[in-house]
Amino acid sequence: MKKMLKTLVVCAAMLIGVTTVSAQSKGDMATGLNFAIGMGDDFTNYGLGAKFQYNILDNLRLEPSFTYFFEKDYMSNWDLSLNAHYLIPVMDRLCVYPLAGIGVFGANIDMGVIEGDESWFIGNVGAGVEYDLGADFALGMDYKFKFGDDIDRSVLAIGLTYKF
Repeated sequence: MKKMLKTLVVCAAMLIGVTTVSAQSKGDMATGLNFAIGMGDDFTNYGLGAKFQYNILDNLRLEPSFTYFFEKDYMSNWDLSLNAHYLIPVMDRLCVYPLAGIGVFGANIDMGVIEGDESWFIGNVGAGVEYDLGADFALGMDYKFKFGDDIDRSVLAIGLTYKF
């Protein structure tokens, strides 16, 4: 895992070095909602999430987010993450981005007799695409692979953001 993470960091640094086109501007902010599908370990459930985006550089933004995955088979999950997106414009109003970040992933099990809460420190890697619908709104989709000590889970999220 450490070798894979180092490789991803090096690739992201190379992208930053060779890309000079600006997709967004430093200081831009947005907030939004996501519909998410969490998959892994033969367990799939759906969730809703909220996010905040802040461009710390023209093409580099930070995105703290929280997603709650609804109960299925006596278990619900939640995910609190901080990801960095490097925005790469590919067409007018369309950009793609690699992402990497950290977070905490939790599970709540409630079977009446057996109850418990567990959480894991996780890493996130993935990619996304964002399409500007106009001056104020954007539609986006991203895929994240979450990994940690006892967890490997994929999340596909589709959402709408409001830029202010």
